[in-house]
This record gives sequence, structure tokens and C-alpha cells, in this order.
Amino acid sequence: MGGFMHGFYWYLEIPREVLPWLHITTLEFLTTGFGAMTFGPFLPPGARIVLRTDALVTPHVLTRESQKSETLAFAHHRLLQAPAFAEVAMVSRTMRNRPSIKCSSAQAA
Repeated sequence: MGGFMHGFYWYLEIPREVLPWLHITTLEFLTTGFGAMTFGPFLPPGARIVLRTDALVTPHVLTRESQKSETLAFAHHRLLQAPAFAEVAMVSRTMRNRPSIKCSSAQAA
């Protein structure tokens, strides 16, 4: 999985033995969260951001806590416990679906 922002990128190889436990919705969700944590330190003071993903479930989970999958619920609660994500979440204004025509961090999952 991986993501990018203004010429910067990150990549995380997922061990093959873990893949059967992670549905694509969980991978896309984690990719958005990891991207927010990775690029958060690059934000200028006072910045407001929009997290974008082409994954349909990710905006609903982050804005409404509407996950139904046990694995997705676990991933969401762990993400909320991460101080790096909490910092970015405070300056994140909205979550929008991004058209899948362009590459996004979720597509790298």
C-alpha cells in the first residue's frame, strides 16, 4: 500500500500472510489513515486539509463511525488512538470521494 502528496510518497509492503485477514476496504481505509499520519508533519502551521480517497467506505467510517466489519472497526479504533492521526484529524475538514480516474493513496492499496 502507499500514497502520495505533492511529489512526496510512501510505501509499505504488506506481508503475504496478513493479506487474507485484510479486506480491500480495510486496506483502503488504512492507506488513507497512514497517508494522513505520514504527511501530517509537512503541513504548515494553521493548515486545513481535505483527505481524499476513491474508497467509498473510508469517508463514511471517518466522518460517521459507520463501520460494520469487525476488522474495519478495529482498524478505525486503533487509528483514532494514534497521536499522529489525531493531530491531522483536528485540521482535516472533510472527507471526499475522489474519482478513480486519477491515482490516489487508496488505489495503491
